[in-house]
Amino acid sequence: YLKIKEELDLKYDIEEAFNTLKASLNKQMSIDSLASKGEFFAAQLLAEYIGYTFVDAKDVLKFKYDSQIDYDASQVLFSNALEAHGKIVVPGFYGSYPNQSIHLLPRGGSDLTGSISARVLKADLYENWTDVNGIYTASPSIIKDVTQIEEITYRELRELSYRGANVLHEEGGCISSIVELALQGGSYSGGVLGNNGPTSPRSSIGSILE
Repeated sequence: YLKIKEELDLKYDIEEAFNTLKASLNKQMSIDSLASKGEFFAAQLLAEYIGYTFVDAKDVLKFKYDSQIDYDASQVLFSNALEAHGKIVVPGFYGSYPNQSIHLLPRGGSDLTGSISARVLKADLYENWTDVNGIYTASPSIIKDVTQIEEITYRELRELSYRGANVLHEEGGCISSIVELALQGGSYSGGVLGNNGPTSPRSSIGSILE
């Protein structure tokens, strides 16, 4: 994080943030709270770099005490934050219970945060930026000369996820949230992009009705 701050000439005092965290460490701190700090720090740096407002996930992504996502509460809080700031960066991977204690999302948690935020804000488009350019017929890190899937339906994507595809995770409901968003919006389409962002080859996720 220090290297990122220096190379991007950012003002966020990450060293002070580290010192504050170190001073607060004790046996009463939950593992979830400690584990959430990586995303918390990274989002602060990203928000400053792109000129958006940082909004802590614990203040907008809410869980019920049975660990189920509280979509109603989250929708109000996300909407209020977006209305107040216009453009926001929210850390992935965690949210909070009604008492503000931190709760971690399961595997693929950052994907899930993105899909939840798109769902509750009724976004026109949800893009998932990954370390590979789209969705392939096999893992490009294992098999050479694999074919990129340019278009895929939600049903096919869910099946791939159940069978172990890691670009989007079914566990935790990422794909379920995308499907729910599609049902709400009717004409929703989504995409999976690689690490070159908008210039990357894209795998488009087609209509829920296909």
